[in-house]
Amino acid sequence: MKKTILYILVLIYVFAVSEKLFSQQQDVIPKIKVLALNKKTQVYLRWAPNTPASWSKLNKIGYEIERITVKKDGKLMPPSFGKKILDTIKPQPLEDWRTIAKTNNYAAMVAQLLYGEKSSTSALNPIAAMFSVKKDLDNRFSFVLLASDMNFEAACMAGLGYIDTTVEPNTEYLYRVKSVDSKGKIETGLKLLNTEQEEALPPPIDLFALSDDKKITITWDKEVYKAIYTAYVIEKSDDSLNFTKVKGGLPFINFTQGEESNNQMFYTDSIAKNYTPYYYRIIGISAFGEKSPPSKVLMAQGVTKLTTNPKIISSRVVPSGDVLLNWTFDKEAQQQIKNFSIDWAPKADGPYTTIKKDIPNDNRSAMVQKVEASNYYKINALGVSHQKTASLMHFVQPIDSIPPVAPIGLHGTIDSLGIVNLSWQGNAENDIRGYIIRKANLKEEKTIPISADLVTSTAFVDTVQIKSLNSSVFYQVVALDKRYNISELSQKLELKKPDVVPPVPPIFEDYKVTKEGIALHWINSSSNDVVSHYLYRKVLSNEENDWQVIFKTDTVTRHVDKNVKPGVQYKYAIFANDDSQLRSEPSTSLTVTATKTQRNSVIKGFNAIADREDRNIIISWRKMPDDVVEILIYRAKNAEPPMLWRQIPGHINELVDTRINPDNTYTYTLKTIFDTETISQTKSVEVTY
Repeated sequence: MKKTILYILVLIYVFAVSEKLFSQQQDVIPKIKVLALNKKTQVYLRWAPNTPASWSKLNKIGYEIERITVKKDGKLMPPSFGKKILDTIKPQPLEDWRTIAKTNNYAAMVAQLLYGEKSSTSALNPIAAMFSVKKDLDNRFSFVLLASDMNFEAACMAGLGYIDTTVEPNTEYLYRVKSVDSKGKIETGLKLLNTEQEEALPPPIDLFALSDDKKITITWDKEVYKAIYTAYVIEKSDDSLNFTKVKGGLPFINFTQGEESNNQMFYTDSIAKNYTPYYYRIIGISAFGEKSPPSKVLMAQGVTKLTTNPKIISSRVVPSGDVLLNWTFDKEAQQQIKNFSIDWAPKADGPYTTIKKDIPNDNRSAMVQKVEASNYYKINALGVSHQKTASLMHFVQPIDSIPPVAPIGLHGTIDSLGIVNLSWQGNAENDIRGYIIRKANLKEEKTIPISADLVTSTAFVDTVQIKSLNSSVFYQVVALDKRYNISELSQKLELKKPDVVPPVPPIFEDYKVTKEGIALHWINSSSNDVVSHYLYRKVLSNEENDWQVIFKTDTVTRHVDKNVKPGVQYKYAIFANDDSQLRSEPSTSLTVTATKTQRNSVIKGFNAIADREDRNIIISWRKMPDDVVEILIYRAKNAEPPMLWRQIPGHINELVDTRINPDNTYTYTLKTIFDTETISQTKSVEVTY
């Protein structure tokens, strides 16, 4: 029981692997390909499936040949007119092959492949056995198609050919060859043919001979007629009149048909003597077994192998800059060559290009103009029969002390991420090794190289810090030739960085409430790219009131807001805009009540005491009345102008200043802000620490 289960599991596994492998092979859609040959009163049809699996299946179920009349006497026929099933075909049974196999080797070959014993395998591994079966099917399929191409009678008996003897003149037919029952899994083959169009087979073309020692290689074009010929017959003659078949008359098969790597057919023939003329011609064999007219006759002869090499003995760079090369070559071998040629390369390993041709075979020197920083030369001896020998490479390096010109056309861009793209015009000199990119952060600085490697193109990518102190970056380029001569610096290119840093906000310095309005004084932004300042105002008591611009300036630091109402509280803020339209954060807002009434001083006991033990200054005053809502403390050091130091509620009456230094005099100014129309009051006190 266990052995039975194991056997079933192995079969399931093999079947699964087989299905997967065959499905990979069947990535090509199974279909039938059809050819037709017009014989005036007959039409020969040849077809074949495109996969071994579909061929094996169709051998069992058969092919159906259908003919549809498309045109008659030049008139288009309706689709249903002239539709006819000509025949249903399978390979002939074995007994029908016995007679023909005695006289037709191709028929005997097909019969053996169809009905002979399948190749056996001794593989114990089920997968190896499955591969062996697949290989056997592939081989039988390939050889059956080959034999059918060689002999049309064998093709018909193999179920791959048919002769339509019921054709009419001046009629166009559509032939359909399809599977008798494949449920649409094998595509039907189609072929359109006009009985008035009879095409003769063309002779093979483009024969060419390559002569060698005791052998001749014949090559001809297979690409032009690859859809017509599946094999060739090669014929040879000693007198150009009486030809015999080479290879015992066996056809020369185009095994590489369908491959794109080589468009030529090759055959190499061994010969008895060199310098004796031999004549060759080619005959094509079509898929119907028909032979084409012979090609043009090609004469060729073997040649003694050229073994003598030229040898470069000296070289000299002449004043004009050209190079004079001198070489030697055996006089006895001179008659075996047609001429010399010279190859040049900038490197020892090439690639080499031919710079001088057709140098007479008795010359032993030549002047060449291909001169660069490094030059490698070879002398080639070209034989009378397309043979070639070459000298060893010879190195020539002329003296070069002239530097290249400075690069021009340098330009570039910087994006918001700090990516710099540079480009320039390439130098016209042909010995440029590369370019060196130089960079500086300030205009007055000298640029320095920024890349360890030479730049061989005319473009370069760099990165810079956008948020840095310098607003521009500067570049230059120099060229370096193959002799390491360095050009002058290119013109310096300034690239301005994208401005992504907003300016420093301005600050309020002072304000006064007068009868004319509210006078504001501020300190402009310290950023050097600021182009304008905007003063905004809003009514503090009106939550729905938005900020409004009341003043715009570039360098002015004062403004009197006259459009105010008595007793109304206003809030002010200042912004700075730079030349990239970036806006600063707002200044510390300032709240002011317009046109308040004068009253007796409420600032009492205002005093500043230096506490040197705790290292601070204590500023204090008596408690303010309830209508004091805000206290502003201004601070000045020595002769410096006072700056707003603290803005605190009215109920606080003491502050401690810890940001002090010895031997300095500090002045503190206290300003009261009332919740009525009362004008604010100020008082100052000075203390030396």
